[in-house]
Amino acid sequence: MARPSQPTRRRRPFLRTVVAAGHLSLAGCLNGGDGEESEPSSDSGDPEDPLPFPEIEDPPDAVYLPTHREEMRTLDPVFAGEYGVTPMLTYPHPFWTVAGDVERTDPTAEDDVHLMVTVWDRETETVIPADAGTSLEVSTDGDLVDRRNLWVMLSQQMGLHVGDNVPLSGDGTYRVEGRIGSPGVRTTGAFAGRFDAPAEFAFEFTFDDDLRAMAAEVDYFDEDRWGEPGALEPMGHGVPYSALAPADDLPGTLLGAPTRDGVVFATTLLESGSRFVDGGERYLAVSPRTPYNRCVLPGMALEATVDGRTERIELVETLDDELGYHYGGPLPDGAAVDEVTVDVLAPPQVARHRGYERAFLETSTVTLEVTQ
Repeated sequence: MARPSQPTRRRRPFLRTVVAAGHLSLAGCLNGGDGEESEPSSDSGDPEDPLPFPEIEDPPDAVYLPTHREEMRTLDPVFAGEYGVTPMLTYPHPFWTVAGDVERTDPTAEDDVHLMVTVWDRETETVIPADAGTSLEVSTDGDLVDRRNLWVMLSQQMGLHVGDNVPLSGDGTYRVEGRIGSPGVRTTGAFAGRFDAPAEFAFEFTFDDDLRAMAAEVDYFDEDRWGEPGALEPMGHGVPYSALAPADDLPGTLLGAPTRDGVVFATTLLESGSRFVDGGERYLAVSPRTPYNRCVLPGMALEATVDGRTERIELVETLDDELGYHYGGPLPDGAAVDEVTVDVLAPPQVARHRGYERAFLETSTVTLEVTQ
């Protein structure tokens, strides 16, 4: 398992005028679009010039190690019905949305923070795949500052969460009021019938020099490691992470865990009599996950066929307390099966942070043998 070496912490100066305007970081802090990489150093000609985050000119079509590790502030969790909600703040940065096509979303000059929340089950601390309809309102002194729906996102450090770049209106205390919708997937086992009702949450944070100072130091990795296969480790700090169980720990008979386009397709077969099926049917469960961190990959469309037959089996997106987040469906009753083929009709339709933006984008086919 490839893991990054210890990064070098280098101070990142900021424009005095930007700080005075209340921005955590942004204007001029991105690659100017000329494809050139910049060495992170404080030895600029003008000590007041902001330094850009260096970028990899042509990142690989795979999961890769970014140039740096994001600094962030994790707030105390709040609770909303069955949910726990962990808010996090960091500096504004680019991310990539996927809705058929991949589109880079850069921060604007008005954006002050990248605001994220991880939604999890209070009983099990399982991360819940929050719906794209998760929304929030940001206000200060009773005045509305911003209202928006959040993007469902994947990050090497934070795993599955929702977030966006958000503008503020200067220093002060901000109140965030949010609404969580239904996860929009089938729930089974101990999760059956849960998470159906929307829930509301609220938290506060202070935007000031202390928060801005967080972005003034960035952990850069050695340049010769930028873009190499690997991933940042999960952030920890007591924040639930959307890691799935190791393939060998899944219930049933493991058919394999092949990798296609960066997706690890851990696939297991549960014999007849399981709670997922009726009669003599068997249950096929495909548990796609990222390499290295085993993070869930929601928003896919999968189908299966057996032994080259024309009948196609829809694999339904499911959240289960034992199988975890997976895609599952019944195999024909009583029929002997030698081979199962899983077709990816649509890759994960979720936004990505840096290091994931070029992976998990292709449709593919996985074939697995079934041992009788």
